[in-house]
Amino acid sequence: KLLPGRASPCILEGRALLRLGRAEDALGALVEAKRRDDRALDDAAALLAWARANARTGRGAEAAQAYRAVLPRMSALSAAERSAASFEAGVVVMAQGPKGIDDAVAMLRQARRDARDAMHVASIGALALALDRAGQREEAAAVLAERGKSEIEPHLAEPRVNEALADAGS
Repeated sequence: KLLPGRASPCILEGRALLRLGRAEDALGALVEAKRRDDRALDDAAALLAWARANARTGRGAEAAQAYRAVLPRMSALSAAERSAASFEAGVVVMAQGPKGIDDAVAMLRQARRDARDAMHVASIGALALALDRAGQREEAAAVLAERGKSEIEPHLAEPRVNEALADAGS
C-alpha cells in the first residue's frame, strides 16, 4: 500500500511466499515485479528467488538461466546462500542434460569449496555424480573417496540439504 505500482513489494512478497513453500504464488509475485520494472530482478537476492521459484515449479530451463545469471553476483549474498545457490545451480544445470554438464561440474566445485556442514557433504556427492556423467569416472571416484558413500547418504536427509534440493527442483 505504501509503494503502489513499485516492484519491490512484489519482490518481498515473492521471497516470503517462496520461504513458505508456495512456489507458484511466489513465481506469480515475481512475474508481477518484473512486469512493473524490467530491472526488478537485477538484485542477487531477487534473482536467486526467481531461479528457485522457477526450479520448484518445474521450469528447469528458466531456472538454469537464472542461476547462471545470479552466480556472478553472489558476493551480495551470505556465505550460506552462496553455497546453497552454487549447489542448486549445479543440480539444476546437470538435470538439463549433457550439454550443460561442464557448467554443472564447475558450479558444484564452487559449492564444495564454499559449503560447510551437510551442504559440503551433499556437494561432494553431487559433484561426484556430475563428474561421472561427464565421463570423468576416476576423478568422480576420487571426489567420492573424500567422504565415503556411507558418510554422504545421511547428510542428504539434513533439512538444509533437503531445502536446497527443493530449491533446485529435485
